[in-house]
This record gives sequence, structure tokens and C-alpha cells, in this order.
Amino acid sequence: MSGFVRAGFSFLKNLVKGGSKTSPTINKVKPTVNTTELEKKISEATKAVQKAKGSGAKLKQSIFELKNNMPITFKGNKTKTLSNTTKKRNEESKKMFDKTKGRIERKFGGGADKQLSSKQMKIASLAGNKKKIDGPDFKKLKEMKKA
Repeated sequence: MSGFVRAGFSFLKNLVKGGSKTSPTINKVKPTVNTTELEKKISEATKAVQKAKGSGAKLKQSIFELKNNMPITFKGNKTKTLSNTTKKRNEESKKMFDKTKGRIERKFGGGADKQLSSKQMKIASLAGNKKKIDGPDFKKLKEMKKA
């Protein structure tokens, strides 16, 4: 048997068995929580270093592409992002909500007075305001139906 066949055979044998276990099962992994001020500053510094490395790599890539007349990979971020659009949309919806003082007024035409039909006027005249159908009118209707 050649070495390749032997290696393939042993690989398949381990695969069928379930392979060799190298470590025990891991139950928990404790998260790193920065408690002291020094740990927080160190964490911020390492994040800043990684961010600088990433932007430096982007810069090197862009310079290389410009020198070699290649298409630029990392273009300026002038497009709308999800965070930009949602922030603007939320501000606009808050303004609209404040203008109408709630969804109910918006849903029913912004609180404009509407003309009642003759049947609605009869119901409205049962109790209270004759230009508006309200709770006491419905109570009177229920009493009339029971009688």
C-alpha cells in the first residue's frame, strides 16, 4: 500500500469512529468585563489600534490601486446607510405624530368635523350633542331595543 492510500484509509477509519477527541467539552466561557478604569482604557486603546491598522490597510490598498490604474475597492461612503435613513425616518415620524397628537386623529382624518347622515342625526339627537354620536346615544339605543 502506498502512503496516500494508507493516509486516506486512516482518515476514513477515524471519520467512521468519530475521530479523536482532543479536549473535554466546554461548559462555560466567562466573559471579559472591564471593571477598573485602567482595564477600560486599555480596551479602548486596543480597539483604536485595530481601527487604525484597518484604515492603514485600506489606504495602502487604495494607493496601490491608484498607482497601477486598477478599479478602486474602497470608495467614499456617500451612499445612504441604514442608520442614516432610519434616524431621519424616525425624526420625521415623531414630527408627524406630534402634529396630529396621536394616531387616532390621523387615522380618522385629523379631527375634521364631518356631516352626519339623516339616520346618524336621529341617533345623535337621542342624548347629548346633536352633531356627534357618543356613548350616551348608544345607551339610549340599547334601552330602546330592549323595550
